[in-house]
Amino acid sequence: MKLELSTQIEIERVQVFAELATLVRRPELGMLCWAAAEGGRIDAEVVARVLPGVGPAGAENVVRGCREMGLCDRAGELTRVGAQTATTDEAPEPEQGVYELWMASHPLLGRRVVHMARVSPDRGADFELLAPLPFEPERALAFTSVVEPGLRVIVREFPSLSGEPRCVRRTPTTLELRWRWDLDDGTNRWWLAGALAGAGGRGRDKGRARPAQVRHDGESAPVDVNGLFAAVAERSLRERGRWDRELGRLRIAAAGLSEDAEERFAIDQVDLGAVEVSGYGRFESATVRDLAIAPADGDAAASWARSCFERRLARAPRHRTRGDVHLLWSAQVVGTPLAEFAPPLPAHHELLARAAELGAERYWHLCAAVDLAPTPVPEADLAPLPPRTDVGAEEVRT
Repeated sequence: MKLELSTQIEIERVQVFAELATLVRRPELGMLCWAAAEGGRIDAEVVARVLPGVGPAGAENVVRGCREMGLCDRAGELTRVGAQTATTDEAPEPEQGVYELWMASHPLLGRRVVHMARVSPDRGADFELLAPLPFEPERALAFTSVVEPGLRVIVREFPSLSGEPRCVRRTPTTLELRWRWDLDDGTNRWWLAGALAGAGGRGRDKGRARPAQVRHDGESAPVDVNGLFAAVAERSLRERGRWDRELGRLRIAAAGLSEDAEERFAIDQVDLGAVEVSGYGRFESATVRDLAIAPADGDAAASWARSCFERRLARAPRHRTRGDVHLLWSAQVVGTPLAEFAPPLPAHHELLARAAELGAERYWHLCAAVDLAPTPVPEADLAPLPPRTDVGAEEVRT
C-alpha cells in the first residue's frame, strides 16, 4: 500500500552577498573527522596519528583549517558538518561573493537552498534595489542542487553592515513537491519536479536566463509514515469506512466492491483530493495505491465470502460433494481478513436456493453429489459449517 502526495511550493529567487561553502572531495579530511568521531575531537594528537609526518606546527595549522571550514568548533569538538565529512569524505570549501539563490521553505524540506549560481560582476547594478531576505536557509547543512546534483552547498553567513541580510528579489517561481509513502515497509521518499526558472544560464545573446529542468533524486524524511497515514485515513476515508490502526486496513461493507478488490482485499486506487498531513502542511493531491481493506463486521464478511465463493464455482463448473464445497469455502476464508469473523458455509438448502437463481447447471452441480451419494450425508454436514482451519487456498482444486 502506498500514498502519493503532491503540491506546488513557492521557490524564492534572490541575489545576495553571502559566505557559502561548496563540498569537495577530501578523503584525508574525511579520515581525520572519522578519527575525531572515535576520539571526540580534532586536535594536534589526532592529526599526527592520521597524517604521519606532519610536525607540531603543521598539525596546529590543520586544526586551525578544520575550524575555519566548520568541521569542528573552537574546542575541537566535531560539528554536524564534520560528522557529515566523516561519512562522505566531502569537506566544505568556503568562499564569499554575490550569488543567485533559489530557496524553498516548507515543513517537509525545512528552509533550504535548492540551487545556487555565482553572479557575474556586470550584474551588480541590481543591488541598488535591496530588500530584506525573505527567510534565511538553515546553517551548517549540506544542500544538494536540484538542477546540478553534483553541486552541494552549505550556507555559512550573510555578511551585512546592518546585521539584517538584504538582497535583490527576483520573481518567485514554483516547483511540484511529491512525497511517496510505502506503508508496507515504512519508508518514504520526497522530491521536487518541474523546471526552475532562470537556472539554465543565458544563451549567446546574453538575454533572459533559461529555465532548467529539475533533476532531483529525492530524499527521505525521518517520519512514522504509518502513524501519519492513519491520521490522514481517519479524516479522509470516513465516507468509505473506518480505518483500523491495529489491522492497517480500511473496514468497509462488501457492497459495491469490484471483483478485483474482493479477491485481493485491496482497492487499486483511491483519490483523496486535498489532505492535511499533521506537522507537514497541506497537499493538494493525495492518491492511495492498493488500499488495504477488510470487512466491517460479520455480515460484511459473510457477503464478501459468498461473492468470492460463487465466482470460484463459476470458474470451475463441476459436481462437488458437500466436503468439496466446505473445503472451497474454507480456503477463501482462512489466512485472509475474512478469518476474523469466520463466516460459516451456508446450509446446503440455502446454497441450493441461491444456485437455482443462478441457473440449473449450478443447481445440479451442488445437488447431485448430495442426493446421489452412495450413503446419506449426515444432517449435521448439511447445516451451516464453520470454516475449516486446517486448509489453505493452495490445497483446493477449484
